[in-house]
Amino acid sequence: MGKGVVTDSEARETLVITRKTSERLFEFSFRYAERRRARGRPGRLACVDKGQCVQGLRVFPQAVRRMRRKHPSVATDRLYVDACSAMLVRRPWDFWM
Repeated sequence: MGKGVVTDSEARETLVITRKTSERLFEFSFRYAERRRARGRPGRLACVDKGQCVQGLRVFPQAVRRMRRKHPSVATDRLYVDACSAMLVRRPWDFWM
């Protein structure tokens, strides 16, 4: 990240996603969902990505599947970011923490 170039006619960005960082992110997320569930709130986690367009983002659902085995009490969903955006507009209360 941060290696992007912006000109008058275009913008380019390089994004590096590592398995280690992805797993750290999702480990934190799963633990947070478990803490919420212990407090009587929904213990859900949604993986929102744009993997259909950005190849590198396809590592996220794979990381979620691996982490889900360690945290079976957390319900998971997968959404493409475009669909999630529409859901946020139509039913924002479904995303209330």
